[in-house]
Amino acid sequence: MDDKAKFHNTQSKLERYLYEYKNSYPKNIWHLISADFPLITLIITIVVIIELIGITLFSILLIITLALPYFYVYFRKSGRLWQRLLSKRKNFKAHHQELINKIKQVETDELKTYPDVKNYLENYNSEVEKETIRKDSIKKRYTILMIFSIIVFIGFCVITFNADTRLNRIKSMKTAAKSATETLTADSIANVYYNGEYFNYLKLTPNTPVAPIKPMPSILGSIITVEKPCNIDLYFVEGKQPFLRTIMPPFSSNASIKDSCVIRITITDSIGTPIYGIPYFDFIYRLKQNNRKIIESYPIATPLENHPLEIARRMQYLQQNSGKLKYMVEEI
Repeated sequence: MDDKAKFHNTQSKLERYLYEYKNSYPKNIWHLISADFPLITLIITIVVIIELIGITLFSILLIITLALPYFYVYFRKSGRLWQRLLSKRKNFKAHHQELINKIKQVETDELKTYPDVKNYLENYNSEVEKETIRKDSIKKRYTILMIFSIIVFIGFCVITFNADTRLNRIKSMKTAAKSATETLTADSIANVYYNGEYFNYLKLTPNTPVAPIKPMPSILGSIITVEKPCNIDLYFVEGKQPFLRTIMPPFSSNASIKDSCVIRITITDSIGTPIYGIPYFDFIYRLKQNNRKIIESYPIATPLENHPLEIARRMQYLQQNSGKLKYMVEEI
């Protein structure tokens, strides 16, 4: 075989190996994504099911049902597209090295004496190197894309989970408050349980008031007298902004009160000084209605002070000092 025929034979082999190398896995970024796409779809589906249904027996059975076809295709030697892609991804490094070895094993030393052949081989090796760099770049871009997608997906899950949690808490709080308001009467009032955050810390029970408070003696002219003895029992309502409930005390028959006036109950010390941090009870008094009704205070803490430790501190103060405290009734 003369050198010309030998070169054509060598060139044919090299071009075939280069073509195989260029079309080997990964050919482009979609080649990588397509191998992981079924698994990505399954993971997203599982997260959506858990977010919508929660971790229940039904959701677990549903996830297992959806996952079975994936495991069946993965472990069954069917030679289908997904299995071929997975196999290529698993063995692509070994396959690349095999193609590079084939290229290196092609005998070209005798032909390098010809300037044209030497120039061709240099361009050929440069083309192989460029293709190697391109494939490495595809893998790097895919890795960056996956990391970014995972971060976005986790962020989306956290945001939606927190939003759902807040909505459920608000719904639960409204339901609990509505239920308590509808079912409680002047003879039935209780602490309202929401998430147990304060119940556990303050050791509350539903039917035991946070603090019984005695009335202020009518030594000040602005005070509206109540029938004696009549303590008010303060009950605690958990929620995003906790507040107090009590039953309006009965006023003395000789108390001069206008119809539809606003009455305020203030928790004070023994000399009538309001206690900072204990909210007022403001309500409308109507002469023609049964005024032995449940009344509610303002929130225990303002939005700026609305911290669980601060609210718990104020409630502990009420628990520990209820015997020393009084309540004062005024028209405002």
